Amino acid sequence: MYIYIYIDFNGLLNDCDTFNNLYERFRIKIVIINNGLVTDFSGTLSTSLSHLNINILNSTTIRNDLRIGPGNAPDDVSIYNFVATTLRSGELLPSDNEILYMSLDSNKWLKWYKIRKPFRKPESTTDESDAFIINEGTPVTTNCLNSTLVYNIGDGSTDTVNGIYNQVNIADNYSSLVTTNITEFIEEEIR
Repeated sequence: MYIYIYIDFNGLLNDCDTFNNLYERFRIKIVIINNGLVTDFSGTLSTSLSHLNINILNSTTIRNDLRIGPGNAPDDVSIYNFVATTLRSGELLPSDNEILYMSLDSNKWLKWYKIRKPFRKPESTTDESDAFIINEGTPVTTNCLNSTLVYNIGDGSTDTVNGIYNQVNIADNYSSLVTTNITEFIEEEIR
């Protein structure tokens, strides 16, 4: 069985005085790829960060390298795509239907939910005045690349084992995903 894990964050960093309050800021969905069923994740969340001061989590800036992969998980974990995007100011969190398209056809999701629509930069609290565009060329002069990352692992037209390009701009090296320890892409039908 193939699944897609969807996680969103409602953007609230204020009054996050306990880890339980922090967990309430996230919504986790599971998409069963074989049948398109979108369900809420049920379970208990925990962290290994309990020794940290919770005030660190109240920062308005999140800094770190983005790492995508199984880490110490079993070798049979495969990742087919990764999508990260900012939510528009004052808008509802994505519907199950939007989450389904994000999971099953991220390029169609870009076309239907992002292109020519308002968007928000990661560091902003308001929407941009320009509409969202893709494949602008280089140098990139908009913040569309910063607000949305779409990596179709091994399925992008310009992907190599050394890098996977953001489908928002397949010519931009800055937003490409640098790979480690990948020797080949294995194409597998999952639908």
